[in-house]
Amino acid sequence: MKLSGLTNLPVSLLNTHADPDHISSNEQFEEFYMHIEGYMDRFDEIWLSHADIPISKDVIQKLHNGAEDILAG
Repeated sequence: MKLSGLTNLPVSLLNTHADPDHISSNEQFEEFYMHIEGYMDRFDEIWLSHADIPISKDVIQKLHNGAEDILAG
């Protein structure tokens, strides 16, 4: 998918989970991915939904690790 007015470069989508409000437009992208593991190196920037600026990969990994720690108790 090309985002008119923002970039002429291809854009890929990375879903963090499969809630309908997050995946309902996946078909508009040539490529989309589910979950972070194994895909971090494929992206130059990561934008959270409803965010005005990208978030760094190290913050994403810290959030992921924190969620894993919570699940592990």
